[in-house]
Amino acid sequence: MKVINRPQYQLLLGKDSMELFEYFDVDTLHGLNVVECALYPEMKHDVYIAGMSNYSPYDVLHMKKPKPFTFINTMRLNNSFEDITLLMHELMHQAMLQYDWMIDYEEQIISWAEAEANYLLKHSIIPSYQQPGIITMSVEDKRQLLLELKK
Repeated sequence: MKVINRPQYQLLLGKDSMELFEYFDVDTLHGLNVVECALYPEMKHDVYIAGMSNYSPYDVLHMKKPKPFTFINTMRLNNSFEDITLLMHELMHQAMLQYDWMIDYEEQIISWAEAEANYLLKHSIIPSYQQPGIITMSVEDKRQLLLELKK
């Protein structure tokens, strides 16, 4: 597990879903189960946990305001637009934690997640993202996207 301590949270980059359970040394984590995880046949486009943003199971016991984490399963990264949307999805959850779920701060929440995603991508912290501004898509994915856009 690669651990990156950001100012407001921990970014955890694991090679598979099991690493999240191993990192915290737990059998259950926020409703997920290590046995189900171990039995799940993870593949490049289908993993038990693609990403998760939540509080550390240990910090909740020791701190008034626990430091949250964001986990990204690097097995799921394919150097495609889906990497960016996964990252943004998890950072939106993280932003909600940062703003204590106060939806009145909607613009700040979205801006925080966007700025954090830009930072992580710009500094090549997300492993499969290699060329800022260029998204690699297969010909079939491009055709499908064009068909969707024409609808």
